[in-house]
Formats: sequence, structure tokens, C-alpha cells
Amino acid sequence: MKGAEKLTEKSAEHAFENRSKIVEKVKGLLVGEELTMLNLLEEDPKNEFLQGKVKDVLKPKLEENPKTAEEINELIIKQKQLFEGETKNFNYQDGETNINIQGNQNSPINFNKD
Repeated sequence: MKGAEKLTEKSAEHAFENRSKIVEKVKGLLVGEELTMLNLLEEDPKNEFLQGKVKDVLKPKLEENPKTAEEINELIIKQKQLFEGETKNFNYQDGETNINIQGNQNSPINFNKD
């Protein structure tokens, strides 16, 4: 159980680090009111109006800075993998007569009776 807790803590740390790096790189492309819009979006991430505004401002900036765009893309892929990786396919169950069936997208379901 403690191993599972450590694994969860490590995954959360990596996710937070990746998210911070992504935000830092995006903020490096923006100035003035653009940064204000991004900060407001961070406070209200479901705000579709702000999403559109930030997207409209960010798209040309990323096109002008392909290296930064690639770095951000790589960080996003890593972030996604943290939440889709096999390490998330974990279940602890204690007892002698328990049956556990667990699956993860793109991974097989195995039946084991130990």
C-alpha cells in the first residue's frame, strides 16, 4: 500500500512539474494584456471566451517560435503519458478469495488467481 502511495505521489509531482514548465514556456511568449488573459484563464479554465482569446493570441506566437512550440508539444505529450501510462493501472486488494478484474485502454485484461 505504501508503494502505491509513493507511486501516486511521484506521478503527481511529475505532473505538476510538467504543467509548470508548460505554463512557464507559454508565459514566455506573451506580454502585457496577453499575460493578463492567460492568468485569468488559469483562474477560470472552463471560460470558453478566454480560451478563444488566448488561443487566438498564442497561435501566431507559436508559429513564430517553432522551437518553443516543439518544446511545449513534448511537455504536453509527457503530461498526457503520465495520466495514460501503465502505472495508472494499479489496484491493491487484500484478502484470500477476492477476484479483481481491471483493464486499461490498450492493455490486456489478465485473470490471475494466486
